[in-house]
This record gives sequence, C-alpha cells and structure tokens, in this order.
Amino acid sequence: MTELLLSIDPGSTTGWALFWDGILNQYGTLKNPTHDQIWDFIENQWVIENENILLVETQFYSKNARTLISLTEDRMKWEMTALFQEFKIERIAPKTWQKAIGAKSFEGRDSIKRRAMMYAKSVIQECNVIKKPTQDEADAICIGQTWINARK
Repeated sequence: MTELLLSIDPGSTTGWALFWDGILNQYGTLKNPTHDQIWDFIENQWVIENENILLVETQFYSKNARTLISLTEDRMKWEMTALFQEFKIERIAPKTWQKAIGAKSFEGRDSIKRRAMMYAKSVIQECNVIKKPTQDEADAICIGQTWINARK
C-alpha cells in the first residue's frame, strides 16, 4: 500500500507539500483558498487503495485574537474537507517541527524562517525537485519531513 502525505501550512497563503512513501513529490501554494478550491485540490490528490494522510500545522497562539481565529478557520477548512474525503488527519505544532530542524526557542521569527528555507532546500536536493520554494512551501516541506522522520 502506498502512503500519500499532504502536509499543510495553513494561512491566507497556504503552503503545501505532497510526499509519496516518505519522499517529496511536489509542493506549492494556494492563495486565499475557498472551501471549493480546497475540496478540488484534495480530491485531485486522493488515490483509492492508498493511505491518505493530511498533516496540518496547528495554529500558534497569537496575542491578536483575530489572527488566532483566522488561522483556526483556515486549518479547520482543510481538516473538515479532508475528513469528508476519507483522509486520516494528523496535526503538528509549530514548535515541534521548528525544534526538529534545529531552531532554538529564543530565536526570532526571521531566524527560524531562514532555517526552514535551508532545511527545505536540503530535502528538495535529495528528491531532485528543481523549483525554489517560497517561505510557505518551505514550511510545508519542513512540516511533512519532520513528521516522516519522527516515524522512522
């Protein structure tokens, strides 16, 4: 049985990375995805007789309540859509994958983003994918690869 992992960095620009049997296959972004766009996107990834997993980054707890609500809504759009399409749902906290790529708790956001980009580029090189990732794509790659590494 083949395992498909779709890792998601939800937000107004959603980064995604698709892994087949633990190997990065492709990645990209969706800008302000609607429920219908998410449905079509997930439906196009789903394959019968596969274990289909949606891995979603949980939201960080922002000091701004509106940001927290927006991030939660974005995550739930993905999770609810994936559930209806019979994906298994997994979640990962931002600090979990950031720690796994070597980020320290005292590092600032810019430093963590640089680390994520470097880590994602190393994963991309191993998989022979050519396109340079955006920051949202890099985060989705890190999210997926961290989850895969933790299961080895």
